[in-house]
Amino acid sequence: MKRYLFITLMLLTLKVQSQEKSLGLVAKVEPHRVILRWMPLDYKTWQQGAQKGYDIYRYEAQDSLGTVKRLNKQTIRPLPNAAWNTHSSYAQVVKKIQEKPYTADTTQQNLYLALALQMSHMEADIAQAMGQYFIDSTIASNRTYAYLVIMEGGKIAFTQKVIPSEYTILQAPKLLESTYKDSTFNFKWRMTDPLLQSAFVVEMSDNSQRTWRPTTDAPIVAGDETDDAGNILITYALKAPKFYHPYYFRIRAITPFGQLSEPSDTTYLYAFRDRLPQAQLKHTINTDGQVELSWVFPDSLNFDIRGFGIFRSDKPDTNFVEYTRVKRELRTYADKKPLTEGYYKLAIADWEGNNHFSLAQFVQLEDSIPPNQPLWKTSEIAPDGGVHLSWKANKEKDLAGYRIYYADSPEAEFSVLTPTLSKDSTFSTSVALNLLNKKLYYTLVAVDLRLNVSKPADTLVLIRPDTLAPAAANFTHFELSDTAVYLEWANSPSIDLAYTLLLRRSVKDTTRLILAKFDPEHSMKSFLDSTAAENTEYVYSLVPVDLAGLKADSSHIRLASTFSGIRKAISDLKFEPDPDANTIKITWPIPNRKVKKYTLYRQGPADGSVTPYQVFSGQHGSYLDQNLSQNTPYKYRIMALFEDNSRSQISAVFTTTLPTKK
Repeated sequence: MKRYLFITLMLLTLKVQSQEKSLGLVAKVEPHRVILRWMPLDYKTWQQGAQKGYDIYRYEAQDSLGTVKRLNKQTIRPLPNAAWNTHSSYAQVVKKIQEKPYTADTTQQNLYLALALQMSHMEADIAQAMGQYFIDSTIASNRTYAYLVIMEGGKIAFTQKVIPSEYTILQAPKLLESTYKDSTFNFKWRMTDPLLQSAFVVEMSDNSQRTWRPTTDAPIVAGDETDDAGNILITYALKAPKFYHPYYFRIRAITPFGQLSEPSDTTYLYAFRDRLPQAQLKHTINTDGQVELSWVFPDSLNFDIRGFGIFRSDKPDTNFVEYTRVKRELRTYADKKPLTEGYYKLAIADWEGNNHFSLAQFVQLEDSIPPNQPLWKTSEIAPDGGVHLSWKANKEKDLAGYRIYYADSPEAEFSVLTPTLSKDSTFSTSVALNLLNKKLYYTLVAVDLRLNVSKPADTLVLIRPDTLAPAAANFTHFELSDTAVYLEWANSPSIDLAYTLLLRRSVKDTTRLILAKFDPEHSMKSFLDSTAAENTEYVYSLVPVDLAGLKADSSHIRLASTFSGIRKAISDLKFEPDPDANTIKITWPIPNRKVKKYTLYRQGPADGSVTPYQVFSGQHGSYLDQNLSQNTPYKYRIMALFEDNSRSQISAVFTTTLPTKK
C-alpha cells in the first residue's frame, strides 16, 4: 500500500504540468460545466494550501493569453473538520490525517499526503472538503478555455486547453487476462491513464448483466508489476461464490473526480468444480471383434462434468485423437471399428472444456489381412551410380515396414536388398556403371505387424547412366581493358551436350561464379565480363555438361583487367530550392565505393565559368548552398576522390534556378 501511494505521487509529478512541480491540475469536461481537481505534490505545499487557500482563474485560450477572470468569490480552503458533512470511512481517514500534528519525517510526510490524495479520489465531497475541487458552470460551448489554480505566494498549476464541446471520457482500464483455476477467478489489467486512475473496482454480475456490484468493500490499488513498456499492471483474484453459475466481470477505475471511469471490456467466466478424480479404464474384445470399454467414475460427480471423451491412437504416447463423445451418465462404450493394434484413453471433460485423461489401454486384435500393394512414385539413377527410389506410403495403421528386391534381368530371381524392414517410403543404394547389362529391375512388398505380406509392387525398370564425359571447350581469344574482360572460345563438339558453363573465380579464392549458362541450341561463342574488379587476377573456365550430367575437363585461362585510376562520373544531381532561406540543397547518388572527399564546381552570376567551389567530406551525399540570389541560374558539377585515391570523372553540368519568394 505504501509503495503504491509513493508511485501515485511520482506519476502525478511527472504527468501534471506545473511551474514549480508542486501543484498539479486536471480538468473534466461535462455538459455545461468543467470540474477542476488540483493536487499538491509535496507535503509542504499541502500544508501551505490548507493555510493560504487557492484561487481559480480562467482565460480564453485562443492564439494568445486572453483576459484572466477570477471564478471563486472567496479563497478556497479546507473545511474545518467539524464542518465536514460526510461520514464515510474514507472521509474519516482524511479527517484523522488533517488532525495529525506536523512531523519532520519526510517519509511520513509523503505517506500522509499520498494517503490523503488517495482518499480524496474516492469521493468528490472529500476532495471538496479538502479545498481541492471546483465546478465551473459559467462556460460557453463555443469558447476554448484554460484554467489556473494559484496559491498565495505564487505557486501555480494550469491545464492544457479545455474545449467545452469536447466532453472528457474517462478511459477504461485495459483488461488483459481473465481465467478460472482452482475455483478462483483471476484477472490482470493495465492502467491506461496513470494521471486519472488512482484505484480500481472489479464489478460482478450474476444475473446476465442486469445489475452490477463491486466484489470488494475497499478499492484495489496497484502494486509494483509493470510490463516491458513500463505500463502499470494490476492483478486480482476472487474465489468463486458458488459452482455451476455464470458470472460477468468488468473493471472500472476510480478517478480524481470521485467518479468511476468507463468500464473495461466485459468478460464471461463459468464457475465449476475443476478438480476431478481420474477414471479407471478397462477393455474386453467380444465375439464380433468389437472393443468394449468400461470405466469407473463416481455417480455423485456426474453434475460436475460435461461428459466423457474416447481418445484413440496407434502409438502409446502420441497421436491421440478424440474418437467419440459419451454422455456423463454412461460408463461403457463399444468401438465397432477398432484398430488392429491401438491405444485408448478416457477423457473426463470438465465445464471449462479441459480434458482429464486416464492411463492408456493397449488393445490387440487378431489380423490376417495383408497391406495394400505398394505403388511406385519416383525413381532415378544418378551419374555416379546412386539409385533413389520412392513410393506412396501405405495408410494401414499396423504397417511394420517394407522389403525391397532387385534383379539384373527379367528372367533372374529377385534378391533381397533390405534384410530388415524399411520404415521409410524411400530407398537409396548404388550400382556399378561399367557393366554390359544396362537395365535393372526393382520391386517391393509391404509387411504389417502380424507379418502379413502385400502383393509385390509392379516391376520397376531402370537404365544405368552414361559414363563417358563430353569433349572439352577451348578459349581462342581474349582482350583486356580497364573496365572489362572480353573472351572468345570454341564450343564442345559432343552430340549429347546439355549445356556449357562459363565460370570465374579470383586466384585468391576457390568460390566460382557462373557468368553464363547456355545450351547447344542457343550456343554462345563470346562473352564480355564488365563486372570484373580492376587490378584483380581471375581464372575463367569453360565446363561442358552432357545429358547424363557428366562434365568435360575444364578449360582454363588466367587474366586480369587493367585500371587507369579514373572512375565513372556521378550520374545525377538533384536540387531542392528554398527561396525563403535563399538556399539550394544539392543531393546525388552515393557511390558504392567509400568516398574520401567531394569537389563541388559552381558557376554563379558573378562567375565566368564553372570552377571549383567547395571541397568537403565524403560522408554524405548532399550539400546546402547558401546566400544565393533569387531568379538567377546556377550551374553545378561534382567530382569524388575515393579512399584508394582514385577519382571519378567530373560530372556533366547541371543547371538550376532559385525561384523568387512568393
